[in-house]
Amino acid sequence: MNFRGKQWTESGRLPTGLILGLIIWMGSGGVLPAETTPQNMTRYRSTLNFAHDYPRAWQSVDRSNTAAARADLLPAGADSIALANSHTNFILNQIDSLEIKAAFLENTEGEDSGTILVNLGPQIDKFDTDAMNLLEQRFQTMLLPPSAMVKNLETSVVRQGLKKMLVLTASVTERGRPDSWSYHSLTLNGEGRSLTFTLRGTEAAVRRLQPVLADMAGTLEDNFNVTRGLSRMPRLAEIALIVLFSLLISWLIIRLRNQLGTASRHRRRGITFFPLFLLVAGVLVALSYLISSCQAG
Repeated sequence: MNFRGKQWTESGRLPTGLILGLIIWMGSGGVLPAETTPQNMTRYRSTLNFAHDYPRAWQSVDRSNTAAARADLLPAGADSIALANSHTNFILNQIDSLEIKAAFLENTEGEDSGTILVNLGPQIDKFDTDAMNLLEQRFQTMLLPPSAMVKNLETSVVRQGLKKMLVLTASVTERGRPDSWSYHSLTLNGEGRSLTFTLRGTEAAVRRLQPVLADMAGTLEDNFNVTRGLSRMPRLAEIALIVLFSLLISWLIIRLRNQLGTASRHRRRGITFFPLFLLVAGVLVALSYLISSCQAG
């Protein structure tokens, strides 16, 4: 291919540099995020095609290791009735029944420890009153033991940039306990489904661990192959497509401009190929970012 036009002058370097900087910024912070895990976090990868970070010191439990978790969390020789009625036993039963997909326990001792539960649901088409009512029903039927009574329950919609998520807060009492347990959950859309991260603990523990909950939800990577779009492709494939389409579109624009200039016998003017390529790539990156944000909520 032979591209013609003005040389890239000093005056053209500034806008081109700005466009290139925009592409790099969006690629690193939005569309093509790097998988960086803090030192105190480790990666959990579910067999159900989702992954996220969780505190390294916490214990993770899913259906693959519930037998070991039972031996560790429900020791033999303890009061069998108390164990059967414990919230830990309820969680393990829910994991075995696949109501809860995974649980992350801060530690096995102390009243101030917290637990984060992860469960899946249908994709939320609209973040409205019906979605909040559905979230409340799922919370009461899937995440609460039969003996639990809800003291108060609130749901709301929170927007983070172009993304939305449902937030649920609740206070619950359980039979035989004078105090109450607090819950705080975040529900966001993945690929064709929603994922809910629910933090349970004392009121103090929930306040203390809400940043951990937000970090876990924020590092979610969902690979459920239902509604894969450009923004859900592997990063290298997405980069290759953006570069390929940018080259093709830029070449077509330059070729069309040259043909029109030849037909009209006028001197060809306008942007040269490389700045045009950067401009087109910047538009495609922005479009991919919008697609990604809309799919996430």
